[in-house]
Formats: sequence, structure tokens, C-alpha cells
Amino acid sequence: MPKKHNLTLSREQNWPVFVGIACRSKDYQLCFHLNKKLDLHLKKLPDFIISLPGKGDTACYSLYRYLDLNRRLDYLLLSNHHPDSKLIPEFRQTDYFMLVSGETTANEIEHIIRMIRDVPGVLLAYYLDLTKSKQIELILADLELHLLESAK
Repeated sequence: MPKKHNLTLSREQNWPVFVGIACRSKDYQLCFHLNKKLDLHLKKLPDFIISLPGKGDTACYSLYRYLDLNRRLDYLLLSNHHPDSKLIPEFRQTDYFMLVSGETTANEIEHIIRMIRDVPGVLLAYYLDLTKSKQIELILADLELHLLESAK
């Protein structure tokens, strides 16, 4: 009988850095201030649509993106709000997620978090521990597919 081998891939090295943002501002207002403060050019993409578990319905979450080709960084601002549910329920206090993909150092991430904290309307900005989320891999896979579709 042939021996079976299970292959488990760890995506932790490829995961973007997640920064949680608690903010009472609307998404477009937050983007305006982030663009100004961090010298970004976040642009609105089609809403990120995901199926709600167990309900059969879908939920839309606003999404903004900026590709910094000089520093080889990809910035995404993703809402955590929908009237029926949160995108990542483990982070209920978080209104938005800033995802930073690319080669970054801990000092650069700390600088980004400090700059976000200075944005008007931001109550809290902090580094998120992704080990608390059970469905983060599925969300990242769906988000990657959504970004590929919106690039067409």
C-alpha cells in the first residue's frame, strides 16, 4: 500500500502586515487623510464581496488600494463593517484594516502605525495578531481573487 504524505503550507511568511484602525470617519474621509499623512494614493476598488457563513447571503466591504512601485509595497484599506456582520468577527473593535504587503521592517510598520494614529478621526491604530482569527486564510485567498478580478 502506498504511503500517503500530507503537505501543509504555512502562509505566515507571505501574509501582509495587518494594522487595525478604530475610526469613526467614513471610508473616503479616512482615505483622504491617510493619503495626505502617509503620502499614499489610495484609490477605490469595487467592493469586496464575501458570502456570510450559514446565511447564504453576501456582504460588501469597501476596499481601497495603492501600489507603491518605488518601495515595492502594496497598501490595502479594507472595511470591517457590514450591517449584518463583521468581516473578521474576532476583531470587533476594528473598523478598518490596513494591509501592507512587501518587504517591510518592524521600524517601518511602527512608523506607519504612528502616522495613522495622527490622522484626524482615528481613535486607535495597532498591529493585529492574525493567530486569533480562524478564517484569515480564506479571507486572504478570496481577497487575492477579488484583486485579480478587479485588475482586469
